[in-house]
Order: sequence, then structure tokens, then C-alpha cells
Amino acid sequence: MIKGNNNNNESVEPISVDTGTKIAKTQNFNNNEIVESSNALSKGIKQSEDEHASNLVAVYVTRFDTKKGNIIEWQYPEDFDLKGIEFQSLPSGLHSVSQDVIYFTRPPFVGLSLFRNESTLDQSVDRGAHMAAVGILVSPTTETGLCGRPWNHLMFLQNEILKHVNFSDDYSNLIEYFKKNRIVLDSTDNDSSFEPDSGPSTSYRLNKPQYSRNRCLSTSELSTISYLAPVLPMHPAHHFPNFVRSCGPTIFLLWKAALLKKRILFYSPPPVEEVCYFVYGTCLISNVSSSVSRTLKYKVDKMKPLFNVGVCDIPTMEATEGGFVACTTDLIFQYKKNLYDLLVILPHKENQYQQPELIASPGSQLSTKINATDIRRYRVLLKLLASYGVSNCNEEEDDGGDITDTLRKMMFGDESSDEILNESSNAEGSRENSEIEVEMIRFFHGLTTNLFNTLQPMVLPLGFNDVEETAILNLDHLSRLGLDPHEDGAFVEKFAEIYFGRKIEVKIVVVAFGFNFNG
Repeated sequence: MIKGNNNNNESVEPISVDTGTKIAKTQNFNNNEIVESSNALSKGIKQSEDEHASNLVAVYVTRFDTKKGNIIEWQYPEDFDLKGIEFQSLPSGLHSVSQDVIYFTRPPFVGLSLFRNESTLDQSVDRGAHMAAVGILVSPTTETGLCGRPWNHLMFLQNEILKHVNFSDDYSNLIEYFKKNRIVLDSTDNDSSFEPDSGPSTSYRLNKPQYSRNRCLSTSELSTISYLAPVLPMHPAHHFPNFVRSCGPTIFLLWKAALLKKRILFYSPPPVEEVCYFVYGTCLISNVSSSVSRTLKYKVDKMKPLFNVGVCDIPTMEATEGGFVACTTDLIFQYKKNLYDLLVILPHKENQYQQPELIASPGSQLSTKINATDIRRYRVLLKLLASYGVSNCNEEEDDGGDITDTLRKMMFGDESSDEILNESSNAEGSRENSEIEVEMIRFFHGLTTNLFNTLQPMVLPLGFNDVEETAILNLDHLSRLGLDPHEDGAFVEKFAEIYFGRKIEVKIVVVAFGFNFNG
């Protein structure tokens, strides 16, 4: 059994979706502009690999040894500090699956490993199975953004793991690939503890723009890089519809928790790959567009994607400031409530239609209750999925309205203007020009943008100077925000405090026998 290490002790990339071999459409979610690239799909893939893959800092092979446990079988460069990566690349429970893809972080780096578990003919050797992983470690750059785009290397790793799972001692391909795609590092960048390493192979100088180690897990990639390169087929954005479908209406509880910059932890037994994409998806729905963030007096750090974590990553989790999203295969985290604000326990695959279980830690002040507005809004997403031919998403809206009308009501309230709707998510109008992933992400970014634009004049009206004064909102205000008037009051109060530095109070006014009672 592969176990976690009990002794040993980054936001998100802009989404571009290929729509064909002639024209690739890409979405800039900062200003909702769609730009076109005439690159063919094949040219786009080659261009993406050539221009953005040169950010490797290490390659490695790890293995589960029946006598020693998890080990680093081989690494390059030899003196690069990879201590503990044998546990990050082989998380607990992988013995139960035949293959997997694992994303993880070693600040300031991002890691990726491909795992294979192959049976042997002789059950007396290695417990009848060979279990190994081949992986890479990347350094985020201005070209790749804060996640470092480790998925650009998936295709290469898929070929290599087939060879190394059966103890191949030929590492020439890995060395050649590393030399071709390496980044030149400063000597101080080879240690997740941020202490210099005096090894000769790490005394490199940075010869291209790179984020500082603090920024690389705290600033969104959405506002820093070009949007013209088509995305590779293995990009995490392609998994966004499944993320929404798997979460059900709880997706809006995640959206609210992510906007409040809470610490969110997904739990699921292996395989890990899909849950890592849920981490990426959660960061996407937490994004605040640059057009909005520029208007805010109080700057709030982006959600940090930690991807898969194990017991050996507890120090990193404790040291991470602000909100983060992570996933784990270690159920022991359920009892470490000081490490998360919201635990999301995903159902087993055989119960795929069951909703995730949400557990809020004491003091988090998070609601785990799905309200009526969340349910109605989720039906909008199902209708959007169905409009693109996605199966198992054929629920209809109760009022029988078309999807444009429904989006208007559920995202922005009945009083919103056509201008807001067109800037955010007109599904019918953009269906021919955009893929489902782009449209669904725009849906959430539209919700967030509308929330900011509608709430700001409520809590900071023109000429207002006294930030100490408590602003009073009522149920009608919450309805205009597109939120549940009876259940989302606490969320709005915390939201206004974080982003506007303003204390507000939501009051329920009950009218009875001609008298008003404030509650």
C-alpha cells in the first residue's frame, strides 16, 4: 500500500478553447473580449509547446518499493532538492487504481506526475505489481502563468511511464527532454523553504521574466498573459462542465466560499486527476476580473491552487496565507479542522448522481445549506449544458422561458439591463462562436461581476465618506444582487467587509397589520 509521509515534513490561467482546425476562438475573461487566431489546431499545439514549455526545473522517477516504501528512483538534475516528492507524486491509496495523473505544488514550483500500476506474472515479486510515477516540476513564468502549465508535458510523460513502470534504466529521453525544455534558475529558487542551495547545478541565473516566489501562488494568471495561443486538448478547462455537473447545486456554495477566500479542501479516494481539475475549476469561479479589481480600494489575494496534498504537505497548508483550494486522498484531514474552512467530500463514482457532502469547520461562518436560488440557478446551468448536447442535463425551467430570459432573471435579477446581460453571458447569441467550457465559465464570471457592480453603489454611494457607519440592506437589495433574500445575508455582509471595507447589516422587514418590524 502506498502511504503518506508521516515523518517528513499558483491564479489561474486564461481559458482558450479550440473550436476547429481553421479558426481558434479564445476568451479573455478580464474584459469579456473574444479574439480570433488563424492558427490551425496542429500549428497551435506546436506553437504552445515551443513557446511555453521551457519552464522545467526537474524530472524524476518515483516508485513504491515493497521493502522501502515510496522512493525517488532517479532524478535530474541530481543535486536538485526533491526531498518528499516521492510522497507528493505517489499519494495515499494509488495502489487501488491502475493509472492516474497527480498535480501538486512545492512552492514556488508546480509538479505533475503520471502513475502506473501494472500487474506482474509472478505474484511473489513486488506483491504482484509494479507501481511507479514519472513526473516533472515546473517554474511558473510570465509566459505560462501561475500554474506553470504542467499539462503541456502530459503527452511526453504518458510515453515515458509505459517504459519506466517496468524498471527501465534508460533515462536518456528524460534528460534530453529536460535539457530542451529547462528554465534557467537563480540559485535561490531550488528550495521550497526559500533557503539558497549551494549545489553547482542550481547556480543558474534567471534569463527570462519570472514571478517572484511569493507572487507565483497569489496572483491570477488571467491578468498577465496573452490569449492568442490555442489551448491543448488536455487543458483543465475542458473538465469544467464535469466539475459543475458533479457538484450539483453545491457549486454555488463553493462559489460563495471561494469569493470569501476560504480554505477549501476536496476529499476523494483515488484516482486523483479529476479532483485536481476541480481545484482548478474552483479557482476559476473565484476569479475577479481586472476591470472590477481596479475599482476596489481593498486588494484581496487570489485563491491559491495547491492541488493534491498529503500529510507531508501540512506545513505548506499552515504557511499559506489567505484562501486556497486543495484536494486529498487522506481522510485523516477530516479531523484536522484547523487546516480548512470547508471540506467537500465527493461521492464515489458508483454514486455519481449523489451530491457532495459539505462540512464547514467551526468558526468559518460558512453555510452548507443549498437555498432555493442556488437550485433554480443550477437548473439554468443544466439547461445551458443541454443546449450544447451534453447528456444527463435535460431538466427544464419551471416557467418555460427561453435560456436568454432565464439567464437574465437568475444571474442578474429581473431589473437588470440588456447591457449587463450581453457583457456577461447571452448563451443563445454566443453558442455558435464559443465552446461550452467558455460559456459556463463566463456564466460564473458574469455572476461575480454583477455582484460587485450592483453591491458597490449600495454600500458606497456617491459622496459617502463615513466607512465606520453600518450600511443597512434589506431583502429587496439581496434580490437585486441575484442572491437568496432569506439565506445569503451573512455572505453579503462578509463579502462587503472583504472587498469594500464596509460593515453592512441585512435586516428582514416583516409587515403585519400595517406595522413594520425589523428583524
